[in-house]
Amino acid sequence: MIVGCWASMSPKAKKLKHRSSGSSESSESDEDNECCLLLETRLQTLEGSVTTLEGSVTTLEGSVTTLQGSFDTLQGSFDDLEGTVLALQGSVDALQDSVDTFQGSVDTLQGSVTDLEGTVTDLEGTVTDLEDTVNNPDPLEGLVFLEDNCVLAFRATAGIGQEVWAKYSANGTNDDGPLARSTLECGCLTVDGSLPCNTHYRSRLLDDWPGAQIDTVS
Repeated sequence: MIVGCWASMSPKAKKLKHRSSGSSESSESDEDNECCLLLETRLQTLEGSVTTLEGSVTTLEGSVTTLQGSFDTLQGSFDDLEGTVLALQGSVDALQDSVDTFQGSVDTLQGSVTDLEGTVTDLEGTVTDLEDTVNNPDPLEGLVFLEDNCVLAFRATAGIGQEVWAKYSANGTNDDGPLARSTLECGCLTVDGSLPCNTHYRSRLLDDWPGAQIDTVS
């Protein structure tokens, strides 16, 4: 490295310098050398500082690159996490739909159970009524009441080819039940001979005659 040192002097100072002795010239030369050495040292110090700054800049650039890579990695992780969250949200929504559907099914089933319980209660009431009917039969149930409030005990029909006495004396046989009545013509349950009848009508009252507390027979 070449370093130059110089000093600017006024014309008056140059005249004084020529008049100076040899020792003065030597002293000025030493000062110039010292000045050059000082400047060279400062220059070298500045060059070292520049080199240090360049190294720091390179280090910072490496750090920035590393940070950028870390940021990109974090961004990728965030994107993945966001996708996972969306997928989980979809699963939660689907699960909620399933829960709602299941709740609807439970409500429907609960309604069906309630209806079934009502039906069972009604059936129990019906069974109770039937048991009461069986245990405590109405002696008048199924009997045919005529307009004068008399009970039709027996009706014989002419011209049908059936023996009257055989039907009258057939204990345990009667036409009071709904099945038997379904086969009778309309006149069989009246005393109107003009209406058609296909059998001799016999009531169970004939079997219960002794204990029927009958007041009038017509």
